[in-house]
Amino acid sequence: MDPIIQWVGGKKRLLNVLDLMLPNNYNTYFEPFLGGGALLYKLLPQNAKIYEININIYNLYINVKNNVSEIIETLHIYEQEYLNSENRKTYYLDKRTLYNSLDYSSLENGIKKTILLLFLNKTCFNAVYRENKKGGFNVPVGNMKNCKICNTEQLNNISNYLNNNNISIYNNDFTTFIESIKVNDFVYLDPPYYPLKNDSFVGYDKNGFNKEKHDELINILHILNEKKINFMLSNSNNTYFRDRLSMYNIYDVSIARTLNSNIADRKECICEILVTNYTLHKTQNINISQKIYSNLNKNDNVSVELKNKKHFLQSNNIDLKEINKCLYNFITLNKIKISINDKYVENNEYIITLLFN
Repeated sequence: MDPIIQWVGGKKRLLNVLDLMLPNNYNTYFEPFLGGGALLYKLLPQNAKIYEININIYNLYINVKNNVSEIIETLHIYEQEYLNSENRKTYYLDKRTLYNSLDYSSLENGIKKTILLLFLNKTCFNAVYRENKKGGFNVPVGNMKNCKICNTEQLNNISNYLNNNNISIYNNDFTTFIESIKVNDFVYLDPPYYPLKNDSFVGYDKNGFNKEKHDELINILHILNEKKINFMLSNSNNTYFRDRLSMYNIYDVSIARTLNSNIADRKECICEILVTNYTLHKTQNINISQKIYSNLNKNDNVSVELKNKKHFLQSNNIDLKEINKCLYNFITLNKIKISINDKYVENNEYIITLLFN
């Protein structure tokens, strides 16, 4: 499932990389910086504890869980009014003013504020969520083109997921999850990134995320490691975190474009890092044709190849699977080794198991 809101720093493009880097098994999934929740809605874990300090985003998920029919009904009206409006900018600004005037003093106000937030997120500039120091949403209107504002199926799917699984949602600071996490649980941390320059965007919330918060986060990672709890952290490619987390596994992440053969140029493409306290040892199954199956053997090496601007996993000069650019870059940058760990036939399907390490 896709997230219901777009989010600056959202992980949609990196989902294949994050999925690869997850442990093979864990009990409860923890995410202390939920934001748009791209990885949560990719994994759909049956047991999860998720945390969002921003009261508006927290209430959005609570209201989608508990009041989705009302949200869909009113959001659909907003969509029609906006698309039929002779002055979409004025309509947007009126809704933004109304959104900022509401609080959570009543359930009715809270639901209305959530509906307005969903509308604003679809129609604002670049789908940015940004607050001023008073907590007001201050993003200008977007390009005012026709767009889908009310995605009924998506809203219903997320509501059903939140209701039909053991999902706990907390409006708490990121530090509080440490009290309930246990061995064999897993935590993915995607905080506001450490700034690389003075004007780096950190305005998700009126309270900001300062250096003391980053240091607190680093300390929590050490606590998790001492408790033998697996963690994965996303952050900017900064020396502050690299130096203080050098005892863990640090993987380079490139998003912008496909890497070329120039090693010096590759370094310039590294824009993020992933940090884990466990070693990559991931298996993934791929369905292939009978003809390809017969030409592959256990322990055969697998490589990544670029052909005609497409990216492939390849073994014995045979294309096994097309992959996206981000995963291709990640495997290349970090020199991930891939081999065929197993092959078998099940229900007339030909399957190989790849091992990444």
